[in-house]
Amino acid sequence: MPLNTRVEKSEPVDTDSTNKLNWDDLYVSKEYRMLVRAKRRFIIPALVFFTAYYTLLLVIQGYFPEIASKPVIGSLNFGYLYSLSQIPVAWVLCYAFIRYSQKKIDVLGKELMEKSRQ
Repeated sequence: MPLNTRVEKSEPVDTDSTNKLNWDDLYVSKEYRMLVRAKRRFIIPALVFFTAYYTLLLVIQGYFPEIASKPVIGSLNFGYLYSLSQIPVAWVLCYAFIRYSQKKIDVLGKELMEKSRQ
């Protein structure tokens, strides 16, 4: 396709006018509020935990360098190991969110979509 060719965007065609969603009604529905509440029930504590976990690294490094420089395994000290532990902790939180999402959020989302199609 030449660079100066203009591509026109087309609107999706909805052949069934009864299938249109009323997004305002969906947004204020009980099911949607339950979905948002379920997401927040996991995300906010996880965010607080990880922020505190990371901030503790900064506090240890800045205010307690004698603890951070304490050797643990050979030349690896506590500061390095704690820094490296940030990666597995983030992955564990991601895995936990996926599991939580599959059990709670996805179920509520499916119920919401089924209700919206009616």
